[in-house]
Amino acid sequence: MNILIIIGSVFFGFLFLYLILHLMIKYVFKSDSKERIEGLHYFAIASAAIITASFGYYTYNEIKESLQIDLKVEQVDTGYSDSKGVFITVEIDNKGLESASLYNLKKTSPLVIYKVEPYKKNKQRIKSVDKYTPEFYKKLYSTSEMQEKNEGHKVVDRRVISSSEKSNLKYYIELEKKKTYYITFTLGPDNLAFSKNPDDFDTNKSDLEPDKKIDYHKFVSKYIVTN
Repeated sequence: MNILIIIGSVFFGFLFLYLILHLMIKYVFKSDSKERIEGLHYFAIASAAIITASFGYYTYNEIKESLQIDLKVEQVDTGYSDSKGVFITVEIDNKGLESASLYNLKKTSPLVIYKVEPYKKNKQRIKSVDKYTPEFYKKLYSTSEMQEKNEGHKVVDRRVISSSEKSNLKYYIELEKKKTYYITFTLGPDNLAFSKNPDDFDTNKSDLEPDKKIDYHKFVSKYIVTN
């Protein structure tokens, strides 16, 4: 769908620019010389083609690698008076033209939670007093489900998201009640790569070839207060 948008934008952009330049030649650069009119006519075509091609190239590079990320947080009771269970879902929508591979998720810990509190001397500023890096789970089971399956939570290190696909990364952590936390999620060259062919990503490898890495960064954050 995205590539059709680019093609349509380039085509109609070319027609629009051509008409503008053609009308300028006809009514602004008036001339009785047939050769001059033909020369300006070809100049209009060439100018419209160059400008449209530049726009198309820029647009393609803008959406070739494009991720939209959102953080969803749900708090649940743990049965303890001093802690709160926090489910964090990282919703990733790959709107780009290439498949995205999130890798090294254990090593790089893209999700970081900071416990924050105000400075004593300046209440308008906050400081980090603790830091947590929960792991990404392939699936979160309830206690009864774990007993039935005779297995615990499955922690994985890789997730491949094809073009136009949505995917969720699920995290869980227990945090102290009635405290403020700053949640951040960061992707970059150390844990993110793109490719036109999803088969380029070998899920058994813990790293990728250097030529598949790019200079692309994505950062989202959210404050929460545990109740």
